[in-house]
Amino acid sequence: GRVPAEWKFANWAQLRDGAFATNGALGAWARQASSRLESHVGAARFDFATRPPVRDGRWYAGDAVQLIPPFVGDGMAMALEGGELAGEGLLAGWSDARYGGEWRRRFGARIRVARALHPLLWAERLHEPSIALLSRLPGFAGWVYARTRGAAAMPRGGSCQAPSG
Repeated sequence: GRVPAEWKFANWAQLRDGAFATNGALGAWARQASSRLESHVGAARFDFATRPPVRDGRWYAGDAVQLIPPFVGDGMAMALEGGELAGEGLLAGWSDARYGGEWRRRFGARIRVARALHPLLWAERLHEPSIALLSRLPGFAGWVYARTRGAAAMPRGGSCQAPSG
């Protein structure tokens, strides 16, 4: 089928000459490689739309419900937590409606905060000022961390440095 115009890197040549060319080692590798796929649109664009956690009588968790915006930074943990929630619900005999409600209660606010803040961190002109603001306002950074990672997550203090000793 026809690839929509908004897909920037829809095939191997576009990936090789566009995205891969920005990294010297990756670009050199890509020039020597070939693709067996006609299209790469699955890796070209992300859809952060929320789907119902229950569809056609099936319960979903993780990326099957919501592709986690990179700003949340905890997609794997949310997928595991969602799997635990589904397992808990199945063992307890929850209805489809109860599971859907529990999923929204557990993850809905995190997703909303991440969606609201995501453009600030990924917009070209807003990225640097946003990071600078977060570094100058540790209280706000802590609030963002807590709101996007859930109650079980504990903020890590200090900076990202190798342990001494």
